[in-house]
Amino acid sequence: MLALDSPRWSTLGHAYGCASEDASAPSGWSADAGFHDYSEIPNVIVCLRGIEACPEPKAGQGYWDTLISSLCHQGTIYSASFAAVPHIIDIGITAARTQEIDDGFFLLPALIEQSRLEGQRPEVPEDILGGYVASLPRLHELAFSARRFAWDHSYTAIVASALAAAEGHLQLSKCFLECLDERTVTKFFESF
Repeated sequence: MLALDSPRWSTLGHAYGCASEDASAPSGWSADAGFHDYSEIPNVIVCLRGIEACPEPKAGQGYWDTLISSLCHQGTIYSASFAAVPHIIDIGITAARTQEIDDGFFLLPALIEQSRLEGQRPEVPEDILGGYVASLPRLHELAFSARRFAWDHSYTAIVASALAAAEGHLQLSKCFLECLDERTVTKFFESF
């Protein structure tokens, strides 16, 4: 796992630039003006430290929004995506031992792995890719650590999606995310 204080983060990219630098991102879009209202977003390292400090559900929502937008922007993944996932899983496992954790600990790794399974291969150093791949089975440990807390419908679907992605089951992982809307599940069973 790439240390958060490693200078190598400056060589990794995400949707808005360098992983170790603050960036700006559009906060809106219109057909007339295109992207507009650019706002500063914290760098990936700041976001990872933020979710470590506030792992409980919705506490670090701004950090999760930034991480998802930066590391899996509209399904596109980046070199920093692979460096961040081992940290996300590790932070989640540590936090889940004592408190309920946000579903982002499962959702972001699921989305990144889905994109990788679909064939996206951003240029990434071999050791970082290896650390990423080695971290995926730990999603099972993360789910086990979070078992003591109540899981609602959407949390359960997100955890199942992450576990399916970690096992290489792309379509099943996507199917679980489609089940976030309970109406989808109802319609599925009505068709049989």
